[in-house]
Amino acid sequence: PQWSKGEVVDQVIAQAGASASNCIAIGDGLADVGMFERVGWSVAVAPEDDKAREVASLTLDEPDLTPLAELLARRL
Repeated sequence: PQWSKGEVVDQVIAQAGASASNCIAIGDGLADVGMFERVGWSVAVAPEDDKAREVASLTLDEPDLTPLAELLARRL
């Protein structure tokens, strides 16, 4: 069957025995919204869709992940 990214995230979290609140998803578009809704923290990178921007915890307007490294270091 065709899986949505959100359903795949559910499966990975379950298989890893992880807590969704401790997981991060990174994406750039509407197809990533399902992932964003299932994890504790989500990052839209240069999003091509307004919905992804709205749902994400953080939006990086440029396709540069450098700012993310500092944010993750503070979060860990």
